[in-house]
Amino acid sequence: MTSILRRKTKLCLETPLLVGKRLMVAHVEAWGLRLRPKGCRHEVSISWAQMWNRANQIAAEARREERLRKARASGRAICYCAGGPHPR
Repeated sequence: MTSILRRKTKLCLETPLLVGKRLMVAHVEAWGLRLRPKGCRHEVSISWAQMWNRANQIAAEARREERLRKARASGRAICYCAGGPHPR
């Protein structure tokens, strides 16, 4: 379960995700997130734009897989050209 560590000036969350054997701590900022293992000083920064772009990539991959699954289920031919597999 995610717990709130601090909330006076910024939101600081302790997540259930593990980095090595340490819990992940996320500092929510206006420009993005700062992520670090609990008890460590080094961190990784991710902007909201980077998260948005990655979410779009994941959604596009899911749509592509769904389209291929439907094409295979309906028995339509699938073209394996340079642009990747897609229904004809």
